Amino acid sequence: MEANQWAFQTTPHSCDNPSSVGFYNSCNRGGDCWLNNVDKLAYSDYGPGDNFRINTLREFHVSLVWGTTGDFTVKMSQGSNSVQMGGNCA
Repeated sequence: MEANQWAFQTTPHSCDNPSSVGFYNSCNRGGDCWLNNVDKLAYSDYGPGDNFRINTLREFHVSLVWGTTGDFTVKMSQGSNSVQMGGNCA
């Protein structure tokens, strides 16, 4: 994940299977796809100030859930507010 007060982007990277000690020998450095707030959220959903649903001047939480077909969902929450964006890397 990469973010600042105006932008949030998630770029998943595919990797080979890990070794027996959890080391990955090869991962796709460029990423497989990306998901960002500019393309997927309303302008008022993410930014600095109380007029945004997620006020980036305050602490907020992010979760990422993978589906079974290369799809994934990013959810940001702050108090009773939340926004969600989804993508697909298949």
